[in-house]
Amino acid sequence: MRVPPPTAWLGVLLFTACTPVPLTASAARSAFAAELRLRLQTVAPDAEVTELTSEVTRDGGMLVNGKLRGRAFALRFPPAWNRQTVLFAHGYTDPNGTPDVIPSDPTTPEVAQGLLKTVYEQGFAVGYSAFDKRGFAVTSAIENTVALKRFTDRLGSVRAYATGGSMGGSVVVLAVQRYPREFAGALAVCGVVSDWEDTVNYVTHVRALYNYFSEDTPYALPGTHDVTRALPSATMGDVTLTLLKLYVHAKLDARSQAAQILNRTLSAVPGVRSRPEFSTLVVSLLPQLVGIDDFTADAGGSILDNHETRYRSSLLSERENAALNEGIQRYRADPQAVTRFNRQFGSIGEMPVKLLTVHNAYDPLVSYEHEERLRERVARAQQLGHLAQQTLPTRNEALPLPVLSLLGPAVGAAHCGFTPQQSERAWNDLRTWVERDVKPAESFRVDLDR
Repeated sequence: MRVPPPTAWLGVLLFTACTPVPLTASAARSAFAAELRLRLQTVAPDAEVTELTSEVTRDGGMLVNGKLRGRAFALRFPPAWNRQTVLFAHGYTDPNGTPDVIPSDPTTPEVAQGLLKTVYEQGFAVGYSAFDKRGFAVTSAIENTVALKRFTDRLGSVRAYATGGSMGGSVVVLAVQRYPREFAGALAVCGVVSDWEDTVNYVTHVRALYNYFSEDTPYALPGTHDVTRALPSATMGDVTLTLLKLYVHAKLDARSQAAQILNRTLSAVPGVRSRPEFSTLVVSLLPQLVGIDDFTADAGGSILDNHETRYRSSLLSERENAALNEGIQRYRADPQAVTRFNRQFGSIGEMPVKLLTVHNAYDPLVSYEHEERLRERVARAQQLGHLAQQTLPTRNEALPLPVLSLLGPAVGAAHCGFTPQQSERAWNDLRTWVERDVKPAESFRVDLDR
């Protein structure tokens, strides 16, 4: 048998040593985790990240928690990360004096109706940041979200999306307008996408009207009736009992005083469509009762104004409408506060990135009219190519008060009334728009009215 010369064996050995050996799935995951952990340790000090923790998840990804500039954040990276990131801004929470708290895992089903879990499974890193405070926290929400995005850039992200709902929808719109180079696309659902001044005045109209129609009845709210001031948190239990009493009596007798108060209050709200439902009353009234002082503080003065508003209800006679306008509480805004507030928290027509907004045809807290105002502004700026709007049918949901079910199903229009499937579809539409430049199909309330 012929024996190969030593140089031939050397060639075989060199070829074998230089041929890459495919990593097993387990080895690839371990390599990913090791690389990401090393990058985290390298980047964190300069990025003002403290209390950093990381753990490999069961699927081989990595869950990262810590504080960025003193605020908690959470990120989750999939094992086959596509080097893209989706960040979420949450909605309004009652300003009760406690810190803003976020779940440690962004993929839990409770977060964004499970949307981030779906996005994660598509290969995106997902996450969010806590805000500097509870309540009206749009300013810190924008800054903290952008800071987290920049942190993920240093970890290897090459494209980012901003998503958010309700107050978070406002955060998304304002973030992409203030920082046009940071995000490739944005998704704002049920969001305050035009003016916060409008929303704050809307819920204050509801409170003022309710006070007027419930005066000297068993359904009058406890505490101060000055709608420019919040109620102490200690009184909210009594407020809840009062509103429950109203609901029960209105449900038992559609011609009762309670039903009349409910219907008249919501029929006279100016400037928006309003349903005479208990859910609309509660969803709009409670944030005003607990949060109006917070808004006033952020504005540096009152932005509430109805001194020229003419209230009118189709359920009232001309004489009764005149009495309403004579007897309702009147209040004036601080013009400088309004100017500052709108400059800081009002959207403009410039739309530098692709923005998809989604709204129910009727929302009891954030009115659909926000979408119409946003579109008018973007059209004036000739930027409609970067705006897509989708309107979904109003979704009715059971009110989260078990005691109400004793009187039969207690349902009403939902704030942010979307199914997980609808949220996923909206996200996929945005992704396709960014990746393939295929603009999503649009729909508007007028289409559903037909």
